[in-house]
Amino acid sequence: MLGALKAAGVEDNTLVVFTSDNGCAPYIGAKELESRGHFPSGPLRGYKADAWEGGHRVPFIVRWPGTVKPGSTCSQTVCSVDILATLADLLGAKLPASAAEDSVSLMPLLRGEDGPIHEAVAHHSSTGVFAVRSGKWKLILGPGSGATDGTKPHLYDLVADIGEKTDLAARHPEEVKRLTELMEKFVADGRSTPGEKQKNDVTIQILKKAKADPAPKKDAPPAPKKDAPAAPKDVVYKEASGDKLQLHIYTQYRSTRAAKIGVFSQDGIVASSLRARRFR
Repeated sequence: MLGALKAAGVEDNTLVVFTSDNGCAPYIGAKELESRGHFPSGPLRGYKADAWEGGHRVPFIVRWPGTVKPGSTCSQTVCSVDILATLADLLGAKLPASAAEDSVSLMPLLRGEDGPIHEAVAHHSSTGVFAVRSGKWKLILGPGSGATDGTKPHLYDLVADIGEKTDLAARHPEEVKRLTELMEKFVADGRSTPGEKQKNDVTIQILKKAKADPAPKKDAPPAPKKDAPAAPKDVVYKEASGDKLQLHIYTQYRSTRAAKIGVFSQDGIVASSLRARRFR
């Protein structure tokens, strides 16, 4: 991709983001890999679909010549949902109150600032077990990927314990209370960012009290749809300045027969000519 941007002459004014939507999927044979000395989640606990860090903590690499300092790092908590607010901020576009309710612009961090942009980030497991992250603290509100008995939240210090091995809820009840109240506020507001309150699509159970998450299925992932993937699309927006912003939306499919893991998809967006500021 970087080679294509260079060949097109837009590598110096294109923001490139490399990330993933989740951690390693357990059904690819994660346990077998670990038995052979390869740990796809590294020091993290859990896999894709878990509320543990192994389910959600992924690389987030940015390249933007002239704005992002090469080789720099940032320790602040960000989320892939922040890409939407970032692009809107960059283009001077105002998002409606009902859109991007959990998205915050990354622009301060991309320009080298190092302060939190989220009060907290909420996410959940595939079975609906919520987790809320604020600073170094992470609270998991449910069983399986959370409390072993399914009745009490689990609290972790991710700076000292990135593997989520030591539950500190009993030692820090004030943090359990603070994070639980934050989660309750997010649900009541229908969003985790400042703005107009929104209605939730479904009734939210904050502290899940069901039995532990079921063991990952050993069968192969669902078969892909038979329809052929759509061809790449180029969407061009004309700007007030006369410049153009090109959004290249593409989907790539690949099949790995040897590993017997079926067909996977990968989506991406590349935005070029980032001098543009607003849509017409």
